[in-house]
Amino acid sequence: MPRTNHHAAWIAVLAAAVLLGAPGRADALVTLYGPTGMDWDIYENTYGYIYDGENDAYDYCYYLEVGGTRYYASGSAGTTIWSGRGVQMAPHLIGQVRVVRTAYVPDTGTHDYLRYYDTFENTSSSPATVSVRYYGDLGSDTSTIITATSSGDTTVDLTDTWYCTHDSSSVTTPCGHVWTDGIITSPTAMTMMSDDISTSFSVDIPAGKTRALMIFAVQGATRTDVQTTVEWLATMPSAALTGLTGTDEQQIVNWHTSGAPIITVVTETLEVEEGGDLSLEVAVTDIEGDPFDVYWELNEDGHFDDGTGTTATFSAIGFDGPTTATVSVRAQDSSEERILDIDITVLNALPVFNSDPAVDPGLDAYRGREWIYYLDVTDPANADGTFRDPVIVSVPVKPEGMIYFGDMHFEWTPRADGSDVGLHTLRIEADDRDGDEGEIAVQEVTIEVLENAPPDAPTIVSPDGTTVGTSRPALIVDNASDFDGDDLSYTFEVATVGDFLPTSVVVRGQVFEGTDGQTEWIVTVDLMDATRYYWRVWANDGRADGPPASSSFDVDYSLMPDTDPDTSTDTITDTIPPFPTPGDTDCGCRTLSSPGSSLPWVLLSLAALALIRKRRG
Repeated sequence: MPRTNHHAAWIAVLAAAVLLGAPGRADALVTLYGPTGMDWDIYENTYGYIYDGENDAYDYCYYLEVGGTRYYASGSAGTTIWSGRGVQMAPHLIGQVRVVRTAYVPDTGTHDYLRYYDTFENTSSSPATVSVRYYGDLGSDTSTIITATSSGDTTVDLTDTWYCTHDSSSVTTPCGHVWTDGIITSPTAMTMMSDDISTSFSVDIPAGKTRALMIFAVQGATRTDVQTTVEWLATMPSAALTGLTGTDEQQIVNWHTSGAPIITVVTETLEVEEGGDLSLEVAVTDIEGDPFDVYWELNEDGHFDDGTGTTATFSAIGFDGPTTATVSVRAQDSSEERILDIDITVLNALPVFNSDPAVDPGLDAYRGREWIYYLDVTDPANADGTFRDPVIVSVPVKPEGMIYFGDMHFEWTPRADGSDVGLHTLRIEADDRDGDEGEIAVQEVTIEVLENAPPDAPTIVSPDGTTVGTSRPALIVDNASDFDGDDLSYTFEVATVGDFLPTSVVVRGQVFEGTDGQTEWIVTVDLMDATRYYWRVWANDGRADGPPASSSFDVDYSLMPDTDPDTSTDTITDTIPPFPTPGDTDCGCRTLSSPGSSLPWVLLSLAALALIRKRRG
């Protein structure tokens, strides 16, 4: 078909569109010129195919068909991207698969090509397998010939990853078609009849995920130019991926790059909440079987020093979701390396309530008694100590009379007349204003106001952190107060450890309240010397225990008084004056002159004892 006929047909189409009021902008063709001056006309608001190329090449070529249904942009204008070198066309929902076409033409270099990057999003909750077909007319009519293929012959079949076409008379521009690297996903069908081409793929798409196919159309001034470009693209140089993000690359199922190790992402869900961790895993294969090393860059500093091997952990601390974080993994063998960028979606996390009124102060309140709750709520985006997300607290439901203060605490005193006795709801909402409407953290509790108020804690009098000189000290407290005026009893506990677990409690006792404003209990077992003891006491009004008061004391036997100083039968060693020594003149007794002179005194003593015994007889 001559080019002038194409233009005439196009004018007719535009005229019809204007007359019919067809949607879409008038310039439905996006025309881009490649670096060697080749013309690429892209029909952006219908099927996204190549309407025309240079010198009548590509005559309505590269239609896209999914599951037997042709992609159609519904007359909507595309979006210009990549600094005007690309166009993203409107989505088309085909069954449960959302299809988006993107075309790109470089403006620098020596290779002239158009790259299609087509995405297929499975919007359902079940995995899907879809058939995808590219087809169309090359414009070279019945004189089309195959000038080269990847398998080295001039026949198009499934052994080919690319092929080049021209017409036998060299009237049209030579073309090239690059489909896959043949390693990941290869075509399921590939034909060329006359100048009509058709290549099909089968694409597996997990539920809720997106997969992509990337193919290339090539033009060149000569057949050699085309083959050079095709062979260059088959090595997947980084220039061929211009504009694609790490996520875009991860979604491609029919390509890997050159001879460097191939990296594929194993982790299925690349999402993590701010402040959280995400375990990452990749699979790495080297086609030549060369040994390789794997390095990670996880903190966006450009240095691959954050981990080695095929697994790593990404920390979202320091990120304020919703946002995207990019980590990179590098696989290198002895001569080549590949870097894959992995885009991770950092989700907004709801504020976290660190305090719980069910624990402190408890969900029981009492008439006439104050109930105080100290609120602690934080946002995960601030986990590193940097203030990013302010937390807005609101209290839509609370008991009548309860006050919420700006320093994040609540105070409430149920009425003493008992009118507040019963159940009450407290609902607290925390919002960081980062989530969608309705995404707030909620703490809701039911507080019960009881008729009976337990007694207050008694006040420690003694011993209070002091040392006692007795094995059975008296424990004394000032009496507790009771709002209801109930008669109180007191429970005392003595333990060797301040946790008062059953294994550490030495003795326990109970007494009725003393009448003089104080209550005393004397420990009923002997406590050990040189030992620290912990004690606590609480009051009970016959229905409920009040809170405990606690203290400690040390036992020191050396401080005990000596109750029988003339004997040594008590537990304390008596203090006995020393016996006189020879030459001692201060004792009020006769001085011994020599060891031998003691005999008369001994005889005299014996005589005295005999006289006493005789008188008693």
